[in-house]
Amino acid sequence: KLINEAMESAGFELCDEGYRRQWNPDETSRKEAIDFGKRIAKA
Repeated sequence: KLINEAMESAGFELCDEGYRRQWNPDETSRKEAIDFGKRIAKA
């Protein structure tokens, strides 16, 4: 959250709020990480 706020105040346009999970993700978390990466790649 703090990094997002700093980037926005510096004039960056954020394409996503970010992704945050534990070190040992379950299957659902892995899928969410892949989906997050795809959103970033399209931005």
